Amino acid sequence: MMLWMFFACGAQVETVEEFESEYALSQCHAYRQCNRMIYDGQYDGMNDCQESVERDFREENQTLFSECTFNPVEATECLSDLNTSTCGELWTNEEDIYAACHQDVWQCP
Repeated sequence: MMLWMFFACGAQVETVEEFESEYALSQCHAYRQCNRMIYDGQYDGMNDCQESVERDFREENQTLFSECTFNPVEATECLSDLNTSTCGELWTNEEDIYAACHQDVWQCP
């Protein structure tokens, strides 16, 4: 199971930068455990995966949500979902988790 101590203690992300970094870490662990074809085929190890996912996620957030306000409570919920889901849940709940980690994290005008 992918439960990290960060969330087991009830910690919460506070900044967008912290969220993007933690999201990349969580996503790369999910790739490594649940979709080795993506992990091994696209990345040269965990550091490469984290840097690539974080960069892409940051660019997406800046493009789609630049006029929006970051919600750290929803961001923490997203990360918790990623970190506590089984591989099967990540597959079957992919759309819900995507929404929780993208549009739900931002309050837009």
